[in-house]
Amino acid sequence: MLKALIVDDEYLVRAGIHETIDWASYGVEIVGEASNGLEGLDLALSLLPDVVITDVRMPFMNGLEFLEKIREHRLPCGVIMLSGYDEFQYAQEALRHGASSYLLKPVNIDELVEEVLRIGRQTTQQAGDRLQLHKLQEEEHAITSQFWMDLFFGRITDVEVIKEKYDWLPIRLPSADTLLVAVIAIVPDTVVMDDFTATSKWTSVEQQIRLSASEHALSTVTTQRSATTEWTLIAELNLPAAGLGASLYAFGYSLIKEIREAAGFQVTIGFAQAADPYTGISAAFVKAREAAHKSISGLGGVLFETDDERSGSRREVRDALAYIRIHYADNVTADRVAEQVHVSATHLMHLFRKDLNKTFYECLTEYRIDEAKRLLRHSSYRVYEVGLHGSNDRSSSLLRQLKIRSRIVFVLIAGLSLHLTLMLGVFNIYAHTYLKNDLYNHIGNIQKEIGLSLELIVDDIQMLSLRFLVNPDIYRISGDSTLNEQEKKTRIRSLMEGIVAKNELVGDVVIITNEGTHYRYRSDKDIFEDPDAILISNIEQSTLPVIGKVKHDAEGRAYVVFGQKFRNFNTGQNIGIILLYVKESALYDLYKPAFEGMGYSYIASANNEVLSHPDKRIVGNTLLESDSFHPGNQSGYRNVKSNRQDYVLSTYPLSERLNRFGVHWKLVSVVSRPELFGAINEGNRNALYFALLAFIGLLALSFYLAAKITEPVFKLTKKLGSIGKSGLELVHERNQPKDEISELEHSYYTMIDRINKLISENNEEKEKQRIMELTALQSQINPHFLYNTLDAITWTARLKKQPEIERMISALATFFRISLHKGDKHIPVEEEIRLVQSFVTVELMRFPDKFEVTYDIPEPLRKIRILKLILQPLVENAIKHGMSEKLGKGLVEVKSWRTDENLYFEIKDDGVGFKSKSNVQSTDKNLLFQSGYGLRNVDERIKLEYGSESGLSITSEPGKGTTALIRIRLQKDQLS
Repeated sequence: MLKALIVDDEYLVRAGIHETIDWASYGVEIVGEASNGLEGLDLALSLLPDVVITDVRMPFMNGLEFLEKIREHRLPCGVIMLSGYDEFQYAQEALRHGASSYLLKPVNIDELVEEVLRIGRQTTQQAGDRLQLHKLQEEEHAITSQFWMDLFFGRITDVEVIKEKYDWLPIRLPSADTLLVAVIAIVPDTVVMDDFTATSKWTSVEQQIRLSASEHALSTVTTQRSATTEWTLIAELNLPAAGLGASLYAFGYSLIKEIREAAGFQVTIGFAQAADPYTGISAAFVKAREAAHKSISGLGGVLFETDDERSGSRREVRDALAYIRIHYADNVTADRVAEQVHVSATHLMHLFRKDLNKTFYECLTEYRIDEAKRLLRHSSYRVYEVGLHGSNDRSSSLLRQLKIRSRIVFVLIAGLSLHLTLMLGVFNIYAHTYLKNDLYNHIGNIQKEIGLSLELIVDDIQMLSLRFLVNPDIYRISGDSTLNEQEKKTRIRSLMEGIVAKNELVGDVVIITNEGTHYRYRSDKDIFEDPDAILISNIEQSTLPVIGKVKHDAEGRAYVVFGQKFRNFNTGQNIGIILLYVKESALYDLYKPAFEGMGYSYIASANNEVLSHPDKRIVGNTLLESDSFHPGNQSGYRNVKSNRQDYVLSTYPLSERLNRFGVHWKLVSVVSRPELFGAINEGNRNALYFALLAFIGLLALSFYLAAKITEPVFKLTKKLGSIGKSGLELVHERNQPKDEISELEHSYYTMIDRINKLISENNEEKEKQRIMELTALQSQINPHFLYNTLDAITWTARLKKQPEIERMISALATFFRISLHKGDKHIPVEEEIRLVQSFVTVELMRFPDKFEVTYDIPEPLRKIRILKLILQPLVENAIKHGMSEKLGKGLVEVKSWRTDENLYFEIKDDGVGFKSKSNVQSTDKNLLFQSGYGLRNVDERIKLEYGSESGLSITSEPGKGTTALIRIRLQKDQLS
């Protein structure tokens, strides 16, 4: 049996389609109904109908949007669009979005049934065809992938068999004689356990390989995943031999960067050439794979089968060259690259000179020049896009074109620029050029050396932890049920002594099993603070090492606690956690000699806990932001003041490489500023005196020149000051143009004349428009035909026992009778309320249970006569814009009250609301004119009838609703 879904915002349409046709006799089941596109989409996704019958105009999501969403979700169903629009473009738009049929309202029942059956049979047939095609495609893809794997790994060597496979498998036989084989391997250190379940990452890698190959003019034959973290690309080698190496290097390093940005992996790439598309592919694959894995490092890289370790250069040099190729456009320095390849800058430059017979910066410059040449050869690049700087001296022509305002700006800028140039020149000579930069760099270099030492300590600690984790005897003894706890502790302590040996960093080692048993390296007589529960919980939940809070022993010595899970890498056995108590004194000995006589240093964690400090009393404390020497969140230098003394505080975060060990430390150095910069204070004072004298002279010169230049401007300002005080008055005293200022004055007078003329014309047009609007509202049409027709329909509904139709027609008749009302402009409040009630009755028939309207109109106010048709547009606006998009049932409240001189009406809804501008005149015109006569029309009519103090105001808040407030100033005869 076919399944059909009906989607229409009008209840009567849904009920008519569902109940007036015996669908079961046609083999059709109506599985659901929806009142809007959003609800219909949910039902379509859950019920999976064969046919959907939908309207075009609906709230939340219209029919075209609903149809587009169905196609996006690839639902196997046909869609019939119902619409009252018979224009061709509507049908064309529906069919373009994938509609199966387009029927006009009112719908012919026989035609609708015929379309449902036709589309249902068609959908069923297509579903079977798609299932069969999907199975064939899956089998074909699996066979093709297996063929490539067999070819790569040499399991197929017969040329005739390979040719036969090429013929009947969906493989495009390469036209080029030589093929490129590229193996892309992910650097193991950049993959974590969670990555293996992140399907999107692996998909993005394959997409980047294909996209990058296409961008670099490589015609791809296939891309296959040849291992868990490895892909193989086969492409036709149509590139010219002269630039082959450079082109492939460009492709390789571009792909490395794109994969790193898209998936977060570092990859290495090996290239090899296959002499033919048959047996040559296997040999080339082996060579490319060896090249890829040969170049694996923390940075990734590109290697050809003919490369011999890049002519014997060391790994550090190869990695540095790889970094240059990727980041050549950035601010590359020897220090920055040395940090990436984990050597000192001095050692790296020595290796460049020794291996390449060139300096580091010579290699960097040569590569940048080569890249600039390549970009210039590309037709889409211009010289100014490639060059770093460009200049065009047009100062002389600009000076000739300057007018008064530009001259003023020029004089001020010239004076200030001269002043700043003199100041910066003196300061640069006495300070930056000689001492200040060197002193700052000195601090930074000392911190960098200390940082490297700290990194080595962390590495030693991790190596020590690793020795514990890979020791099988600890797992065996801890799990030996034949030994009592004391024997276990004795044996494990003996193992710990052998592992720790004479390591001076470690104060104690504690292993806490899952059962809560503690095994210690030190004697139980040595009292250490026990690890807190938070640290243990953090270690159990983390896949990385965790640094705990500082602990102390019985003698007050501080220790930094390193903790991680005690898990066997080989078997996955997890017996608990291991804690290493690292001596704070060992850390302090590293940086103690630095800045002696000038200041001191300390080590803080990411949350500003002091891990090591010369003052042992504050070790373990957390520094507050109010503390003078708080390290802050930014690295670098800043000036601080403490006890009336000035200091330079330098914060140096340790390498991000340590983050995987749970180490987020920063080294903070506090250096006395007078001690540091005492040698240049005298130069600063001299520069300050010179700058002060220059500023005074420039200030006087600027005032004199500005006064001379702006004198005509002030005269014009005085003349124009009277304009606009009491409107745009005409100016009779006018000067003939002589210079730029006079010309400006004349233009301003001409503009005033034009504005006055336009204001007069606009006022006349506005008055005519208001008269026409009032005439249209008050004009009386002949209602007899309308009333007689509605009355006949009402009687027909009664005879046919159709009470709902009778109610709807009666309400509609009431609405027209009151709104026309013989052309009267004013009606009693109770009549206006009846008008609103009749409109609401019709709307509730169309949208049952969508909203509720309440009325709070005091009896004494019901007889007051007010301007007609001012409440109904507001209620219509609340229903149409507030309730249509609201989920669930809404509420509209109509209230009225009176003060001494004013009558108020409030229409409040709890609908979707909008961003309110409070003023009706500033609210979006589209919103205001979408409802009946329009809210702006209501506001203007009230102001025209009752004065400018009366009118309409609107407040709204998205998600909470809208409130419209009408204020009417009562006439004298209505005040009693």
